[in-house]
Parts: sequence; structure tokens; C-alpha cells
Amino acid sequence: MRKDNWGKEVFISYASKDKKIAEEVCSYLEQNDITCWIAPRNILPGTEYGEAIMNGIESCRIMVLIFSESSNASQHVLREVERAVSKNLPIIAYKISNTNPCKSMEYFLFANQWLDAIGKGNHIGELHSSIKAIIGKEEGKVVDAKTLGEEKKTKSYRKAIPLVTAISCLVALLIITFAYFNNRKQEKLEDGDLLASTDYFKEKKEPEETNMDADEQGQQNSEIKEGQTSIEENEKVQSSLTTEERQANPVAIDEEQSNNEDKEPVQPNDDLEESVAVQDMVAIGDLIMFGTYEPQGYSTKNEDSDLTWIIIDIDKNNNQLVLLSEKILDMKPFDAAESGAFDKDNAGNSYDRNIKENYTFNQMIEFRGNSNWEASNIRTWLNSDAARVTYLDQEPSKRATDEAVNSYELQVGFLYGFTKEEKAMLRERESKTTLNAFQAEKDGKEAFVISSDSIAESYDFSSYGMKTTMDKVFLLSLDEVQKYLFENNLLIFVEPTQSAMDSDKSSYYKSYLAYDTKYCPWLLRTPNGTSAHEILAIGAGISDSADIWCFNAASCGLGIRPAITISMDQVTLDGDGSKENPFIVVN
Repeated sequence: MRKDNWGKEVFISYASKDKKIAEEVCSYLEQNDITCWIAPRNILPGTEYGEAIMNGIESCRIMVLIFSESSNASQHVLREVERAVSKNLPIIAYKISNTNPCKSMEYFLFANQWLDAIGKGNHIGELHSSIKAIIGKEEGKVVDAKTLGEEKKTKSYRKAIPLVTAISCLVALLIITFAYFNNRKQEKLEDGDLLASTDYFKEKKEPEETNMDADEQGQQNSEIKEGQTSIEENEKVQSSLTTEERQANPVAIDEEQSNNEDKEPVQPNDDLEESVAVQDMVAIGDLIMFGTYEPQGYSTKNEDSDLTWIIIDIDKNNNQLVLLSEKILDMKPFDAAESGAFDKDNAGNSYDRNIKENYTFNQMIEFRGNSNWEASNIRTWLNSDAARVTYLDQEPSKRATDEAVNSYELQVGFLYGFTKEEKAMLRERESKTTLNAFQAEKDGKEAFVISSDSIAESYDFSSYGMKTTMDKVFLLSLDEVQKYLFENNLLIFVEPTQSAMDSDKSSYYKSYLAYDTKYCPWLLRTPNGTSAHEILAIGAGISDSADIWCFNAASCGLGIRPAITISMDQVTLDGDGSKENPFIVVN
């Protein structure tokens, strides 16, 4: 049931692994006259994914969270919940597994309704009744819904929530007040004086052994009395504040009451603050600007030469981020035909499709390039910052590509435009890649062969032969696309930058535009395990077409979408990670 994309009643938030349950909930609610917003169904073509999610939440009246172990661990779901709370949307957590919420999730869902959907019972009917009660709709005929007694129980629970919240806040206030006065008392005991803090006096002096006349004693008593009055006034001001105000600035009132008398401020640990700030600021799907790249043929700075990346993984133990370019940065072949001429072997013989079964793996590599990531031209180029890249085997020249265009043997390395500071932030990463048929045959291991063209198909990659490389810049593998993009509800189809489109001389992208798409296939480093010359790529997002495509390694019109790992040690970030205000690294 698809109506307009705006003004829905319920936003359904879920992790990709719970998609089937989320769709069942959506279908049931819409059959019973409650309109729903659910991704990716309600994301209009051409709309930015993150922006569409935010708009979807803001356009709805209530959020239903499909709560499970997967959604509890999803940063993407957490951001949706946080957005709903910030927009004062009621949230119903539809609990489908016995999972305790993480601290962040517990913080946002503390005062919201939980509905246990584990075990037998018409849980989805209870969910429908709860939504009806919250949005204030009249109860109509409900398919398989429970009776009014269930609805009353839900309403009673919701009525109790404000009381529970108020009591909790009062308890917290009493604890903080007790701690405050207990701290005052301790200070007095430790100092042996009524006035323990320099917030009230410039200096506290130890009593001197001296004889004082009556006037001097009276003056001292007067000073002590004034100090006691100051403390009492301050404590009255403190007790009148909310808990949040006292926690935000516990000494502000003290300083005002003491007329800003001299006080040495406590200096924060800058290194610790920066580290914590980076950890707290970023989330999966945020955008960050880092580095510069000019596609081949450009000699002047372009508007899109400053690179924007998507954060796809956060390594908190090593304080590192894994980034994937937001868009396709260039169109290039994965590797060149090793003979130096496409569809020719080293002996000058032309490729004959009628006898292709008779060719050896080596001959096919000579004809159409090598799908081995370790030996590929694209890996060498991506990891180079040289003005002239040195290749291990056949250079990616024009004649060695399928259309004799988009060569890059004379182009500067990908990292050439990065600054010294940016290159210092790059970290080598261990990349594990499945083997092509030629490698697997030599090593006596099993090659990976896709069994479906769908990105949702699951595989046990640990059962296949792998080759490990250390890379600062790399292409994603199929399993990484599933892990970092698909499972986090990030779009897998992307368009090229304008500079990439302008510099592309192949016919590939132009042919896709005829199919009403703006996307372009982009290369993975995962080979097709049935051959030595074919490489996998994410498709062009064409309706009714496959998610995963397969190409010759020397195909020259495929998108390059690099990934990198950067260290966040001794740096801070400006911005908020949005499309309008992406993070910027500050050294």
C-alpha cells in the first residue's frame, strides 16, 4: 500500500537483518488504516538517503522501533531514534528478542513505551492498539487485533510514565543536593574552618598564634559571619537551579557570588577531550572531507576536487575511521590486457569466442587483464603518490583497454594531491581478498563464485581461499559491501562526480543514462572465481537488473570508489557530519 511520501503516521525503524519483520508490521498497520513510512520503499528516486530518513522521521507522528540484537548494535538505527527524540516523537520499542538495550539506546528510550513481542500472542494487534491510543484515532475494525482490555493496559502503562519520570528526576535531584552539601561539610572538616573554598575568599590563611584585643576579635567574628551569609546565599541559589543547570556549570553561581575573586581554574586534559570528542561525534554514515583528487586530463582545481567520504566503520580501540568515497571519483579499468593490446595474446593472436573454452587462464589474462587484486594496475595506482607511477607488469595504456580510452599509465598516483599531513594520517590496513580461478588452482584452494546477483545473498567467505595484502587505499570486497553498506542501510548505488563524468571517454556511463539511471557500476576487488580475467562490480541501479555485475578486468568505463583508513590521533573535527556541514579534519 503506497500513498504519498509525506504526512505518514508511523515511521518504522529497523536493522537490515529484521527487514522481513519490519515489512510484516508495516503491511499489518496499513491494512488497518495506519499509514507508514519505511525505507527503502518511501525513499524517492534521486533523493539522498540520509536526508530522506530525516525528512521521513519529521513527517511522522510516532516511531515504531523493531528492537532486536541487530538494531541495538546499529549506529544507523540509534541515530534515527535520537532524531525522533529530538523531534518529540513518541517511540514504541517493539521488542522481538531478549536483548538488553545498550547505554545509548537506554538513554533515549528511558521514558518511552516497550512492547514485548516475544512468544505467543497477538503482539502486532497490541502494537496497533497502542498506536491508535497515542495518535488519538477512533478505533475501527481491526484484523486479528486484541480487545479493548489490551488497549486499556497499554494506556495505563503510558499514563504511569510521566509519574515514573517525575519521581526519577526528584530522586536524582535529592542525590545531587545531598552530595553537594556533604561535599561542603567535608571541606569544612578537612580545613578546620567554616570557609573551605577559594570561591569565596582570595586566600585562606592558617590561624596565627597571637593575642587579639576585643576589637580585633570582633572584626574576625564579623568576617566569619559575612562568610557564612555568603555560603547560605549561594546554597539558596544552587538549590533553585535545575539538575541540568547545576551539572552544566556547578561553579558559575559560586564565582558570581564571590564577585569573581581570584581563582586558579582547573586546566582540562586537551588530549583526552579531543579523543573523547572524536569518538562521540562520529557515526556510521556521517560525511567527512579529506584529501584532494583531480581526474585525468584536468590541470586546474575543480569544485569537486576536495574529496567527501562516508564513515563506514569506527575502530574505537585504535582510534581509526574507515572511509569510503561518497561518489565515484573516476572511470578506469581494473587492470590492462597483459599483452599490451586488448583481445590479443603475446604471440599476436586474436581472441576467438568460438574456442574460448580452449584458452588457458594465462592466455585470458593476456587477452583481457588480470583479476588478481594484489597484481592489479588499480591497486598500484591507488597506493601511489608519485608523479609517474611505476607498474609491476603491463602499464594501463590505451591499447590495453577494451575501448582504447581511459588509460592512466601517465597519470599521477591517486595520493599525489594529498597533503603531507593527510598522508601521515593514512594507515595501512589488512585486506583479505578471495582468489580468482588461476590463483586458486595454483594454491590448491577453493575460489569464491557468486550464487546470486543479489547483494542480500549471504556467504561464508571463511571457507574460500584468501590472499592478504597491506593497503593504505583499497577497493571494497563483496563481503565488505554487505557488512559496511547493506547491513547499515547505506546506499550501494552511487553516481560519479561531475569531474569524473566530464573526463570519462568511454561509452559505458552514457549507455546507462538511457535506462533512466544516474548511477554507474563501481569496481570491487573481489574476482569472479570461475575465471582469471573477470572482476565483480556493484551495478548501475537499473530497475529489474542485478545488484552485482561482472566485467573483464580491462573494461575501461567502470567507476573507482576508493576506501581508506585514517588515524584520529591528535586531531579534532569541525562540522556535524551532515551533507550540508560535513566534518573537516583539524590538525
